[in-house]
Amino acid sequence: MNYNHSLSEIKLYLSYNPKTGKFTRLKHWSTKRLGKSQLGEISPSNKNGGHVINVCGARYYASRLAWLFMTGNWPEDGQHVLFNNGNKLDTRWENLTLSGKRTIMTA
Repeated sequence: MNYNHSLSEIKLYLSYNPKTGKFTRLKHWSTKRLGKSQLGEISPSNKNGGHVINVCGARYYASRLAWLFMTGNWPEDGQHVLFNNGNKLDTRWENLTLSGKRTIMTA
């Protein structure tokens, strides 16, 4: 997946509730998308057991978007967002941990 968009760009189109792990679509990123997806709470598609959200013309894992919203940075190459309870559909902030090749950081 491509992680080119900044937090400020994504915040124009999405909001994130860290207590519930839910994302809300604030507006459409393209006039072509009007009528195809509703504004409001997002029901992300499921890919490999994890949520995928389309925003700004790109597809992002919800867990990585949550990390971006809460820290202001995408996880670095080689780092993975882990789910403390093992449920890849639970993107509440308290359930996410970042790991990498050299270090493990707890959210």
